[in-house]
Amino acid sequence: MTRAKFLIGLSITTFATAGLLILINLLLGDKADWNISLIGIVTFIAISVFMYFLGSRAAASADKYQYIRLIIFNTILKIFISFLVVGLYFNYASPSDNFFILLFLVSYLAYTIFETYFMVQQSK
Repeated sequence: MTRAKFLIGLSITTFATAGLLILINLLLGDKADWNISLIGIVTFIAISVFMYFLGSRAAASADKYQYIRLIIFNTILKIFISFLVVGLYFNYASPSDNFFILLFLVSYLAYTIFETYFMVQQSK
């Protein structure tokens, strides 16, 4: 996958996710949590960019198992960072309810789908 195609896909994913999160936040009314929505988008953009560059190197590697190790690393990294972000947000923002988790999971799901797509393209 070329860098241009990656950036276009990342932009589409970001705009679609932001639109969906805006809609959900508007529907939640006073239970809306705009901060975790923005934190989720920024977190997963950073992970996606990081994985794209690592994936480019792994796909070009002579070691045929390098890309598989990267996929495992990506999964563990995303789970760890997700728990860290949600935990820190819960401790410091003290949200009044647990709807913030839904907003974060929307970002997680959207960027996971995008990462799966671009990593499959990279591995070819």
